[in-house]
Amino acid sequence: MVQPLGHVAVGLLFALPAWILWDGRTSVAFIAFVLVTSRLPDIDLALQSLGLPVKHHGVTHTVVFVVGFAIVAGFLLTAVLSPLLRRWWQTSEGEDVSRETIYAFVIGGLTLGGLGHLLADALASDWAEPIEPFWPIFEASFEIGVVSYDSMWANLGLLIVAVGLHLPLVATDVFPLETRFREWTVELPDLQGNDGY
Repeated sequence: MVQPLGHVAVGLLFALPAWILWDGRTSVAFIAFVLVTSRLPDIDLALQSLGLPVKHHGVTHTVVFVVGFAIVAGFLLTAVLSPLLRRWWQTSEGEDVSRETIYAFVIGGLTLGGLGHLLADALASDWAEPIEPFWPIFEASFEIGVVSYDSMWANLGLLIVAVGLHLPLVATDVFPLETRFREWTVELPDLQGNDGY
């Protein structure tokens, strides 16, 4: 599942809770963010291209890196994105969304995207060295190895399953959990000019 298609599919699966926590474009924004961050651990390839001695499937493919990066980058991204997101989101009372809420959104997307990438790499076999996701706590390699990394059918099949799980949640507009996050969903304006009469 290391083809980009496989990473997108696993990212979609990891982003499914968005439909439970939010509705409308907030869920779509979170899912898109998870899909972008699902490539995060492959930053080691970019570092290699710069000539740095970084091993692929090394430290960037660990839970410690993903969570640590999410915490640090989440803090920085929240500072940068807060002005934009505050204009976009409002609470049900019309108040601005708190910085802490934006931080939870950003750190959640970074973490789910990165962890989804690790799972996708673990599912693949016969491509590269297995990852050691629990390093430095455990140095054991971890490989589920259920499919070949370049299997178009496996990657496409997983993508179809992931999209198939999202579609009913979008179509039915059913959100089973009442959470505090539901208070800060985006209220879209009534474009038809109906005043409820």
